[in-house]
Amino acid sequence: MLPNILNFALRNWKVIYYQKGISSESIDHQFLSFYHVLEHFFEKIYNDDILNSVKSELTKPSFSYKRTKDLNSLIGLIQTRLKYRNDEFQINEPEALELTLKKFVKDLPYLASELKTISPTLIDYFKSTEVPFSKGNRVNFDSNNNVEIYSNLAKRIYLTRNSIVHSKDTDKSKYTPFRDDKDLLTEIYLLRLIAEIVIIENSREL
Repeated sequence: MLPNILNFALRNWKVIYYQKGISSESIDHQFLSFYHVLEHFFEKIYNDDILNSVKSELTKPSFSYKRTKDLNSLIGLIQTRLKYRNDEFQINEPEALELTLKKFVKDLPYLASELKTISPTLIDYFKSTEVPFSKGNRVNFDSNNNVEIYSNLAKRIYLTRNSIVHSKDTDKSKYTPFRDDKDLLTEIYLLRLIAEIVIIENSREL
């Protein structure tokens, strides 16, 4: 397994949420705590990606600030990525999650190998089974298509998070305590491992 991350991490906000996750007796609280570790980076990573997209457009040889068409295209790019609601700009959270995974979980074979150390059946389970209560996507870690892996991994995590946070009687895809605990526990193995990788990637040895 991974080394003891608390020996390598700064004691900060994201580590506190990790500690909350491993100490909680409620597995839905565990999942959300590990999700908060990733969520800590969403806004900065998402905004940085928008800035890079804008810079890319501005530096294209074909771009001209004198052409209304080019300026409208640039504005459209920004409007597509940011939504203005309740007097503030809101990021696309599923996209931010995927960008965060791409930035910090760069070694997908390592993630897969660590999952195998937890249980040799996990890789096949994620490949063949969507999350029963949230309909979270299947993830084929054996695929050579990293774009597909990141996309499905982000959707699996995000849909499961939503099924916990937004559980309502009218929702078809919702987490029900006790009944869905066994299925959620499998998702926690995955998310806790990802949270550990993210923390290590953002920490220095003490």
